Amino acid sequence: MFLKRKSFFVLVSILFFIFIFLAFFCFKKQSVFFYNLADKEISAIQNVLQKNEYNYKVLDSNIPLSQHLKNFRKPVLLFTTSNIELTKETKNAKSIRIKEHLINNFTSSIRSSLTKFSDKQFATIPILSNHYEILVNLDLYRKSGIKSVFNWNDIEKYATVSNKNHNSKIAFAGSDSTQVLNLFGALTEALVGYKAYNEAKDIINKNILSSNYNLNETVIQLTKTEDCPLYAATNLLSKWNHNNLLHKSSFSSSISDIEALMSQDLVSLTFMTLSDHRTIERSIIEKYTSIYFPSNKSATTRYFSAPIIYAIPFKNNKKITETINFLLQKDTQEKLSLQSGLAPILTECKTPDRQADDARYWIAATNSPLSGLSNDIFATKEQKDELSKALLSLIR
Repeated sequence: MFLKRKSFFVLVSILFFIFIFLAFFCFKKQSVFFYNLADKEISAIQNVLQKNEYNYKVLDSNIPLSQHLKNFRKPVLLFTTSNIELTKETKNAKSIRIKEHLINNFTSSIRSSLTKFSDKQFATIPILSNHYEILVNLDLYRKSGIKSVFNWNDIEKYATVSNKNHNSKIAFAGSDSTQVLNLFGALTEALVGYKAYNEAKDIINKNILSSNYNLNETVIQLTKTEDCPLYAATNLLSKWNHNNLLHKSSFSSSISDIEALMSQDLVSLTFMTLSDHRTIERSIIEKYTSIYFPSNKSATTRYFSAPIIYAIPFKNNKKITETINFLLQKDTQEKLSLQSGLAPILTECKTPDRQADDARYWIAATNSPLSGLSNDIFATKEQKDELSKALLSLIR
């Protein structure tokens, strides 16, 4: 009798621990990681997913993504901006089936940025797009008498008049290496073309990945002569600086410093992403209008710097498939765009304002968007800072 009772308690104990074990793994919230996203973008994604759906972790963007994924158990879903590491990391990603009518509602340029595994199965799914743009002071533009700013000559004329009449100059956030490298990249694509942008990226990556990386030699290869990829961008910025069109403080300014100058009408035009644009106080940003980087090349040969936010699944199950498809629904896209301020990736959904709609249209009218030069190189934060300073030294 005693043995039977003991066996019964042993069996109950085993069943109890099995239940606890299964409950832990069945009901444990799955992890979602965010990497290299702004707080507003993270909040927008969490809000539409409902915060209690997953365990969320924001990764330090100063540490390479590959290192994070080695140190932590892989998430079920990763949200990040387009960058050079994604090609490597998506080898471990799982493909998700996306409903055909959703894919058909992508713009062609966004559709081409999908990583396709098989028919309707995708591993990098775009959900929002950023855009690197030029902000023009509307009041100063109207007073300048310049009819348009659709090419670089007109932009320079406008900047010259604004400087002469109002002491208002061109500005950029030179203290941030990401801003500087993306400016050089966007200018290079606009002034010279996509091939030059890729050449700059390849030179930097080849040198950085070599065993004897030399910063000075890299800068020489990028800028020394007219056939070097960053020569035109360096030459244009240098000319503006020597003609006193650039704010001297640009070399050490942050986005918040640029905002302070904008509030005093001391900036005729500046360069920043749509996400940076959203951080500027409304009463200030309302004085400015956004334009894309002009070029004498046709839209069919343009590749705008417009980092995409991707959802990357590391699990393929019903919940993740439903989550991905939910993020691509028209109503969800409208909420994401409204809360993040970025452009939706669907052609047929509302945007919160003209800026987001323009960004979507500009990207749609061109080719698959670029990640931005800073995101397209394998450099560490320290290497990007050093390269940025070296490039800026050439235009002073």
